[in-house]
Amino acid sequence: MERKKKTILAVAALAVVWSLYIILHHNPLAVPIQEKVKKCISIFILWSAFGIFAKFYDWIVLLPQELFANRKLIWKLAKNDFRSKYAGSYMGIVWVFLQPAVTVLVYWFVFTMGGRTPVSDTQGYPFVVWLIVGIVPWFFFSDAWGQGTSALLSYQFLVKKVVFKISILPIIKILSAFFIHVFLVAVTLVILLLNGIYPNPYWIQIPYFSL
Repeated sequence: MERKKKTILAVAALAVVWSLYIILHHNPLAVPIQEKVKKCISIFILWSAFGIFAKFYDWIVLLPQELFANRKLIWKLAKNDFRSKYAGSYMGIVWVFLQPAVTVLVYWFVFTMGGRTPVSDTQGYPFVVWLIVGIVPWFFFSDAWGQGTSALLSYQFLVKKVVFKISILPIIKILSAFFIHVFLVAVTLVILLLNGIYPNPYWIQIPYFSL
């Protein structure tokens, strides 16, 4: 309990310092009224974030500790979930990677050849590049969100029969979806290179947009 108070006070002190910096900082190129509005919004967001941190401290701090303590179990269950996801399908695990590829091909065909006004380039880039860099993160988000929210139902046999940390169940599904996502990101990078789009400093943002 004492540690919790100290941590919250330390974060509060940091928020105060940050707030003072926002208030005292002046941008000579900014419109005064707009600068004031932005400062008010920034301070509101900052202290709202602090309020959420203080309110849900136990969940925010303890959850990462639980995940780290159970990392081996999470990894094992995630691999098992990945293998069993399409175990009953005709093509097995191949379908995990084939399904997104087929979806991309269908979209590409419809928008480049199937419509009355085919799309060739988008903002100077080939349509397939524009399509795949947007749809690949969506595949991950859709799969992780859908599977993660139903994790308790999927693993109800563990929840009912074993003393089990249910907080780790959603991350198992998310990690399982991430395996596919890594492969699709690699394919995306290859497609970018084949289209003459080479690495540049902006590629550092890939982990951010991938997650």
